[in-house]
Amino acid sequence: MNKSKLKIKKIPITRNEVFDKLFNAIIFGYFSPGEQLIERELSKSLGVSRTPIREVLRELERLNLVTSQPYKGVIVNKITIEKAQEICLVRMYIEKLAIKLCIENINETIISNLKSSLDKYKKALKKII
Repeated sequence: MNKSKLKIKKIPITRNEVFDKLFNAIIFGYFSPGEQLIERELSKSLGVSRTPIREVLRELERLNLVTSQPYKGVIVNKITIEKAQEICLVRMYIEKLAIKLCIENINETIISNLKSSLDKYKKALKKII
């Protein structure tokens, strides 16, 4: 098969997926402490516009994972094992709360919409694989 003619359609990723990818890349050491994160490069590699990248970088700064420095850009902070564990623990509690609230407020319409979205996702995935 000629690889140059193979076209794979990209499925757009959500802002939350951008956050998860960058968060995990920092926590698990893909980006080194002191490394500069360049919006343009992140945007290109993740296949999203710079707007969600900018938003996620601000959120990561609020979590103290990166620092925005004038004339230098966004720099990855050093993360200790203790800090990484603390962040993961906080995230676990937040995600548990989100699930609890979802369960308390779910109804047949929401379930039907979720099933429909899942079916559409599966069909789209089959087209690109």
